Amino acid sequence: MSTNFQGKLIVITGGASGIGLATAHLLCSRGAHVYIADLNPDALNSAVSAITSSSLSASASISGTVVNVRSRSSVESWISDIVSQHGKLDGAVNLAGVIGKQIGVANIEEVEDDDWEFVLGVNLGGVLNCMRAELPVMREKEGEKVGGSIVNASSIAGLIGIVSYKKAQRRGLLMRYDRLRMRRMLQVNMLSLDLQGRRRRSRALGA
Repeated sequence: MSTNFQGKLIVITGGASGIGLATAHLLCSRGAHVYIADLNPDALNSAVSAITSSSLSASASISGTVVNVRSRSSVESWISDIVSQHGKLDGAVNLAGVIGKQIGVANIEEVEDDDWEFVLGVNLGGVLNCMRAELPVMREKEGEKVGGSIVNASSIAGLIGIVSYKKAQRRGLLMRYDRLRMRRMLQVNMLSLDLQGRRRRSRALGA
């Protein structure tokens, strides 16, 4: 895997904290132009400041935007603005995710509609919205195949016996993508970490 991302343009959802923020730090230290998205404006400002002061290489840049991944129009507007400015999108890291308030607490018959819809809207619908905005840009430009790389985070929730309406459902979405897009110049990866942050399962979908 290349460690040189100089000049690459990469977007990250959930980029103001956790794995998203760590990924942004790493990519900026290796020369990438990074755009992070999050729903929390204060966290975004803090993340941009932290990266600017500690991880930004001479050729890199960092920018933060408030984006609601549950909203297709919000995601598409964000991606469109970035591509309009730079003319390309080299990579995307779709990490925005939430833990429902009833995870590990309620039995399946006790799960409330609002909690169910909120978690699915972010953890599954958010990935769908991101990929729908990212793939057309990476697939072709002015009629020519371009290519790119997408990383989506999955969850150990799909591997253990809790109410599994969490990110594990992304696996089915990605497998569907796999069948439809195998002939494109694109790569989509699914990454799942355990509770200690170790890689539990990783699969490349669509070479």
